[in-house]
Amino acid sequence: MVKYISQAQQAFNEIVQNRLTDIPSEPLIIVAVAIWYEDFVPDITRLTEIEKIARAGYLLEKLMTFQCVTRVVRLALTPTIEELIRKASSEVELLPKESILNLKQFSGDGLALRWRLTEDINLQVQDLLPYQTRTYSHK
Repeated sequence: MVKYISQAQQAFNEIVQNRLTDIPSEPLIIVAVAIWYEDFVPDITRLTEIEKIARAGYLLEKLMTFQCVTRVVRLALTPTIEELIRKASSEVELLPKESILNLKQFSGDGLALRWRLTEDINLQVQDLLPYQTRTYSHK
């Protein structure tokens, strides 16, 4: 499990260091599966640039929207997400979640807008879906 978590941290770092629309699905799958099923909580202590902080916050909040996320996973990630919100808020004003849930005029991902990003993982989400269904068996 330690090896997998190290792999998940490397994949997380790769995701936040690159434009989200340009990343391949593989690192996203690694991070999502580690968060959803392996109790992985990414280390965000080295994130200092607002773009990386925003990508990390967006990614974690986005992964929390999937149906497979348990209460235990939510509770484990909440302090990390709160820390990312705190870090980001010192440089940009994040939109409240309530204000982006039903935004009709925004054609992109509302969570990306919340984090003031012009990029998202919507193209890669299809590749995550098989890992969050009842038929997926994590070994």
